[in-house]
This record gives sequence, structure tokens and C-alpha cells, in this order.
Amino acid sequence: MPQAQDQWVLTLAPVSHDSGTLREKRVIAGGRRALRCAMFQAALIAADHDPTPGSFADRLRAAGTPHNVINTAVARKLVTIANALCTNFFRKGAPSAT
Repeated sequence: MPQAQDQWVLTLAPVSHDSGTLREKRVIAGGRRALRCAMFQAALIAADHDPTPGSFADRLRAAGTPHNVINTAVARKLVTIANALCTNFFRKGAPSAT
């Protein structure tokens, strides 16, 4: 799945509500709520226990980023990592059951 599509499946991509010179806050909305909730829970755990997303979350916290934005960013990073792992797995071919 292309990288832009994987964010939209879980609706983790920001949706803009801009019109003319009006620039509103970006939000995530719609889509598969159950998957999005599961990814947020995974992001919370990964930010605490996995070094890669954890250091990413720490950098965002140090910059003063709000908690909800950090959680969304970590969830997006997890989706990107999972997509890369699946792509590599299917390129090499699944291991045989013999």
C-alpha cells in the first residue's frame, strides 16, 4: 500500500478546514474508528517501551508538542514501520511451511 494511503486507511492523516485566508487547526476525523483507537493504544505503549518511537516522542515532548499530537505522530510512524515490514516480507516471499 502506498505510504499516503496507509495514513488515510486509519484516518491518521490531518484534514484541513481552510477556506481563502482562513487557516484552521488540522484534525483527524472519520474512517475506521476501531483501528484508529487500537493504533493510539499501540502508540502509547511503543512510546514508553520501544527505543525508536520513544526517542521520537521524547523529542516532540521536549519541543513542547501537545500530547494528542505526539500520540498521533507516533501512531503514524508505527503505521509507516508496519507498512515497510510488510512490503519487505512480501518482496522476499513468505517462508514456506515445509
